[in-house]
Amino acid sequence: MTLYHYVPTKGALLDGLVELVVAAVRPALVGSPTEGPTEGPADDPTEGPADAWPALLRGFAVAFRAEPLRRPGVIPLVATRPVGTPDALRTVEETAAALGRAGLPTLAAAVAGGLGTPADHQARFDLALDALLTGPAAACR
Repeated sequence: MTLYHYVPTKGALLDGLVELVVAAVRPALVGSPTEGPTEGPADDPTEGPADAWPALLRGFAVAFRAEPLRRPGVIPLVATRPVGTPDALRTVEETAAALGRAGLPTLAAAVAGGLGTPADHQARFDLALDALLTGPAAACR
């Protein structure tokens, strides 16, 4: 018996595995982060308060770490294959929408703003580096 009777190609099979992992970490914005996909408007990350993004991002990161650890064989797939299936893209889009509502720049805003100047690139790098360094320092206090 072959799997290719159920999926068209090996690539589609691998994409399906990545989709299962990424879709399983779809965050919920209302209440505590949940494990697994959520349904309904109360759990729609695109419809929550703008200041809820830290909890959303924490829940997403924790779930995104936990899910592949349950299935270690898929870690190389998740790390190397693009997210391109509808359910997996929904997870990425909802997380990005919640961050955008919080005032963080979205990919669409960055593309619309153009690539910027070398000074813009340096300013973005400095901002990201400061954020990375400030976070661990605050956690050690």
